[in-house]
Amino acid sequence: MTASGFIAVASTDLTGAVTCAFDKAPINDVLDKLAASVSAKWQPVYTLSVPRVLSDTEVEARQDQRFMSRWAQYWAKPPAERAQDLQQQIDRINGWAQAAKEPGQNGQPNGAARGLQRMGPRMLSRMNKYTAALSTAQRDELKPMMQALARAMAGN
Repeated sequence: MTASGFIAVASTDLTGAVTCAFDKAPINDVLDKLAASVSAKWQPVYTLSVPRVLSDTEVEARQDQRFMSRWAQYWAKPPAERAQDLQQQIDRINGWAQAAKEPGQNGQPNGAARGLQRMGPRMLSRMNKYTAALSTAQRDELKPMMQALARAMAGN
């Protein structure tokens, strides 16, 4: 629910916790599975409200929540699947770094370079903070990605 941005409210007669992991599943399928796990039913509810602009603190909290959710999904996968996902991430970072080296218009940095300059330090900082709390084995698993990110930031 967190990743989708949808809000689910359970009736007060439902107790306990249900955890399900879905990857790009339609919201109806997710709700069907959750409801079935507690012998319940769901129905859509529409809320009309004036859009609210989130504060910087709220935006940061939501970004942190999505970040942690993504990593929880990563660690829930079998090792072979994690290795494949990690390699895709490394390839993405390397591609981003390579694209950032291309010349922009009028000698200005191109879009990839601007994105790397803007988002790279925050990504590296967040990953450093995250990996500091991991076990040695988990840090070793993520080390190639961290190295790719550091190289990208250094322009190599």
